[in-house]
Amino acid sequence: MSKKFLLLFVLSACVLNFPFSLDAQERTMQPVPSKGQWAFALENSLPVYEQPDAKADAETVEFPESWLKLLGSRRDEEGSLWYKVKIGKKIGWLAQNGVLLKIGPKSKTASDLYDTYTKNTKKAKKNPELFASEDPAECKAFLGFNPLGMSEASIQKRLGTPTARYTDFIESQFTTFSYELPTKNITFDVCMQDGKVYAIELRSGRAGDIKLN
Repeated sequence: MSKKFLLLFVLSACVLNFPFSLDAQERTMQPVPSKGQWAFALENSLPVYEQPDAKADAETVEFPESWLKLLGSRRDEEGSLWYKVKIGKKIGWLAQNGVLLKIGPKSKTASDLYDTYTKNTKKAKKNPELFASEDPAECKAFLGFNPLGMSEASIQKRLGTPTARYTDFIESQFTTFSYELPTKNITFDVCMQDGKVYAIELRSGRAGDIKLN
C-alpha cells in the first residue's frame, strides 16, 4: 500500500468518525441543539447501565432518532466517559462508545485557525481548499502550529471546548473532537488515538454531520 493511499485511507476514517455499525448507518441525524449539552445515539439500541460502570446491571434500550438532554457525566477509573440520560421513563448511564455528544458552542478559536490557514495557503500560492493532514510540518506551515501528538487536555487548552465529540462504537481508542466555525459551514476535526492527536481536518459541514457511504 502506497504512503499516499494510506494517508487518504486514514483521513477518510477521520471524516467518517471511524467505522459505524450497520445499525448506525440506518439512523437519521437530527439538527444539533444550539444550547446545552446533548447526546445522540448512533446505534439503534445500546445498553443503559444503572451506574457508570461496565460491570453494573444494564438493559438494552431502543433509542429514538433525536437528541437526549445530558443529565450528567462522569469518568470511570480507566478515564472513559459515561453519560447520564433519560430515555422515555428510564434514567440511566450510557458508555461513550457510539454516542455523539454535543458539548460546547461554535468555536471562535477554530475560526481564527481557519483564517490563518487561508492566509498561509495564499502565501504558498495554493488554492484555499479544505485541509486534512497527519504531517507535523504541513500542520505547522498551514495552521501555524502542530497539534499532532498533543493530549486531550493540551488540545482543549489550545482550542477550547469542542462543539462535539464522538468515540467509536467498536474501537474505543479513536475519538474525534469537532469545532464548528461560527460564521461558516466548516468544522475543524481533531482525530485522537489512545488519547493523542494523530490527524486533523478542516471540512465542510457541521459537527453533527455524519458522513456515511
